[in-house]
Amino acid sequence: MKRLLSFAAKAALLPGLGLAAVVGSSAPAQAAGACSGYVFLQDLITTGGGVCRQQGAAGPVEFTYLSHSGFNASVFTFNTSGTGLNSATFGLGTNTVPFPTNPDPNIPYTFNYTLTHNTKLFSAISNTMSSSINQNQNAGSYKVESTGSGASLTSTLNQAVINNGSYTYSPASLLTDTFNTTLTVTQGDVEFFSATYAFVNPPPPPATTPGPLPLLGAGAAFGFSRKIRSTIKANAA
Repeated sequence: MKRLLSFAAKAALLPGLGLAAVVGSSAPAQAAGACSGYVFLQDLITTGGGVCRQQGAAGPVEFTYLSHSGFNASVFTFNTSGTGLNSATFGLGTNTVPFPTNPDPNIPYTFNYTLTHNTKLFSAISNTMSSSINQNQNAGSYKVESTGSGASLTSTLNQAVINNGSYTYSPASLLTDTFNTTLTVTQGDVEFFSATYAFVNPPPPPATTPGPLPLLGAGAAFGFSRKIRSTIKANAA
């Protein structure tokens, strides 16, 4: 679905992106706090141990940071929205400097993580990206790949035209999945990118019905009891 986003609409989605060239590493694990409590990706890595939950420590979706490359996590905002009950959004956004054109188009920016829902299954993914600076003379692609399902979806930006990617889990069967995401900027700058994950309740267990063996067993027991009664009557006579 191609659409033209205004600056205000994009600002409502996610705040922005960052720059530089530092490879992140996760800190020791701590109790998961609310994902919205971390402004920069580095805050999540250092203070949160790379782990957070939607809506606080008991939230339904747990985000676990794995790695990133090609940018400085200290100037790059960690953006999240949604309650996690039916959907959750995670992405990165600019603080002051956006993602510039990749020095090498074969080496994209990377951002990898695992998501786990405590009760529901992954049902769908959609991803988007945006930038309104440089008089909209920006272009690039943002790819999300799932290791659990093999899904691969790509969002593209061509000037002000955004083409979102989408994927549907069929059937929905995963409570947890790991995502490897890459951003390639081919012209100008990119200000933010994000992926939204939808969740559904697991299907109810199939109804159980009495099988033939218990019925046959009951019939055999009834016949045996009749035989005993007949023997008792014969002896009594």
